Amino acid sequence: MYKLITKQGILEPYKYNTENEFEQEIVKNKTAIFGEKSIYFEIKKKIGNTIPDGYCLDLTFHTEPKLYFIEIEMESHDLYGHIAEQLLKFSMAFDDNKYKLKNILMEEIAKDSEKQKMLKNYVQDSKTKFSDETELLYHVIYETTGNPLVSVIIPNKDHTQDLDTCIRSLFEKSSYRNIEIIIVENNSEEAKTFSYYEEIQKKYENVKVVKWENEFNYAAINNFGVTFAKGDYYLFLNNDTEVINETAVSELLGCCMREDVGIVGAKLLYEDDTVQHAGIVLGFGGFAGHVFTGLDKDDYGYMVRPRINCNYSAVTAACMMVDRKAFEEVGGFREEFKVGLNDVDFCLKVRETGKLVVYNAHSLWHHYESKSRGYEDTPEKIRRFEGEIALFQKYWGDLLKKGDPYYNKNFPIEYGPFRLG
Repeated sequence: MYKLITKQGILEPYKYNTENEFEQEIVKNKTAIFGEKSIYFEIKKKIGNTIPDGYCLDLTFHTEPKLYFIEIEMESHDLYGHIAEQLLKFSMAFDDNKYKLKNILMEEIAKDSEKQKMLKNYVQDSKTKFSDETELLYHVIYETTGNPLVSVIIPNKDHTQDLDTCIRSLFEKSSYRNIEIIIVENNSEEAKTFSYYEEIQKKYENVKVVKWENEFNYAAINNFGVTFAKGDYYLFLNNDTEVINETAVSELLGCCMREDVGIVGAKLLYEDDTVQHAGIVLGFGGFAGHVFTGLDKDDYGYMVRPRINCNYSAVTAACMMVDRKAFEEVGGFREEFKVGLNDVDFCLKVRETGKLVVYNAHSLWHHYESKSRGYEDTPEKIRRFEGEIALFQKYWGDLLKKGDPYYNKNFPIEYGPFRLG
């Protein structure tokens, strides 16, 4: 048994046991991780709206690996904290032949109906299903109760082949059907583009093309697209994305329908199936950057984070689902950010309202990055991006100085994602 100690005193009553390490982001997203040694604890205490000045864990271990659960009742996510200091050391167990983490608990869970029942009680959501997916984790699947309309908003300039791949994947690969697609035409120059628009609208009655007649401004174009949307959830997509798994949309939606969530991002892969996006961390380069870029799609990465749903400060708008109410509350994308960082800025605005920004590792898409717009490789584009960085630092300078709350401070930010040197 261990104690959670704050300057306000010891929080009681407790009913928990521990086996290994506390990973805060996993806790907040109700994803249970299992391994040879795992810490799970239960706090039966509701805390007020004040954040404890500091706390630490006093750990005493049990000798046998067991399954325990986390039940934290708090009125605000700001009450959570992450202990960055090392609390203990242990040796991970590896399979001598396959070099994969051993699964000591999964068989116990599979054959024990009482533990399965406890898992469902742990999440405290009767609409939640559990999928026994890998050696290490249970995958929490949130039902899309009522199957609400999702408005898919896709800015587009020419590149009809890419756009068609994106649209067909939504209709042919995704199992979620209640969608409308709004293509925001943006200064296309090729005649075949407009012929394609006519064809695709005839083929699918839930596809609509609207015309943006001003200069390119990604934030403004998406805000404009939203004015035509009828759904309660918006899915912002780049035209060079493609659905991989049939639950790609429903995964985003189910997670986004949680009351504590405002934004959900997907796991995006390059054409060679390495990671392009698995969350965004503040501070890299003086602004923000993607994490786990270049990893194999099945790589566990640091603390299994590429493979599990977890909270981040931001996700990319190349594939981002947003609760309509959250979008309206913050006034949409800030149009000062014409091309870059508008998605990160938007996420931080939503975070300020108390809503979570979640990376969903089970919503898989290909993203053929910058295929349609190109890279920031001309003097004009570089100057523009430098201006957007300066603007971002003006709005979020205090947060940048404080450090990303979802990133372990033991990793020096100047070295890049999850690197010690």
